[in-house]
Amino acid sequence: MGGKVSPLYREPNKYLLPLERQIEAYRREDPPPTPQLAVPVSVAECMFIKGKCKRSTPKLTATGELALIAFYFLLRVGEYTAAERRQASETRTVQFTVGDISFWRDGVLLRNSNTKSILTAEEATMHLTNQKNGQKNGLIHHEANDIDGKGLCPVRALALRVCHILENGGNETSLLCEYWSDGKWWHVTPTDMGEAVKTAVVDLGLPSQGITPNDVGTHSLRAGGAMALKLNGISDTTIKKAGRWRSMAFLQYIHNQIGHLAAGVSSAMKNKVPFRNIGGMSKWISGVRRQ
Repeated sequence: MGGKVSPLYREPNKYLLPLERQIEAYRREDPPPTPQLAVPVSVAECMFIKGKCKRSTPKLTATGELALIAFYFLLRVGEYTAAERRQASETRTVQFTVGDISFWRDGVLLRNSNTKSILTAEEATMHLTNQKNGQKNGLIHHEANDIDGKGLCPVRALALRVCHILENGGNETSLLCEYWSDGKWWHVTPTDMGEAVKTAVVDLGLPSQGITPNDVGTHSLRAGGAMALKLNGISDTTIKKAGRWRSMAFLQYIHNQIGHLAAGVSSAMKNKVPFRNIGGMSKWISGVRRQ
C-alpha cells in the first residue's frame, strides 16, 4: 500500500463491519476440519497381512506394505502415494522414489540393485526431498523390529517395496507407491489407502472401541504412529523430530480418544499441594508498608 493505511480496516486489526460480517459467515459455513482419529499399529499390521494372503492382489500387497511404512516413519499421505490428477498441482510435497531409500546391515550401506541383500537389512533410511512445510533434505531412520518373524517390520516392508519395483523393471526414479500388475505399472493413491484403513478398522472390530470408519482416514496412520510413541513414553522432542513437526502440532492427535493418558491424573490432582500467589502477596505487603 506504499505506506498508507489499508482501506479494509476501520481500526487496527478490525475489518470494516460489512467485511467482518462476511468473513464471519464464511467461517461458520466452513468450520475447521475434525482431526482423524489415531489408529493402533494393529491396523497397519492387518493391512500388511491381508496383502500377503494367497487371494491378495498386487494392489493390496503394495497398500499393506505402505501402511507399515507410513505408520512407523510417520509419513504424510502425499509423501508415499501418487496424488490424484486434480491434486497434482496443489502440493509441493515430493513423493518418495526408490532412490530415496537406503538400506544398512552391520553398519554397511547396501546397494538397492542387490535385492537379495536388502531383504536382510537391519536398518533403513528415507531421504526427504521436499515436505509440505517447506523443509528439504531431511532423513528418517529406523531399525528392524521383526521380532516375531512375520515381516511386520518397517524395514522389511520398505525392502519388499523396493524389491517388487526393481524386479519388475523399475529403477531409482520409480515412485515407492508403484506396483506391477497385468503387464503395466499402477500407483497406490490416497483414496486406496483411505479405503484400506477403513476396512481394517472394521475387520479388527475397532468400532466397539469408539474408532469407526467415519472417524479414520489416510492421516490416521501418521497420527497412530505419533500416538504409539507418546503412549510408550517417548519424549515430545523425539516425536517432533521423528514426524518432522516444527511445532507441537502433533499434540492434536494426543486427545481424549486415549484413556491411557488419563491414568493416575485424578489421583495426582487430589494431592493437596500448598501454593501461594507471590504477585498478590507482594502487592499486599507493599500496601501494608504504605499504611
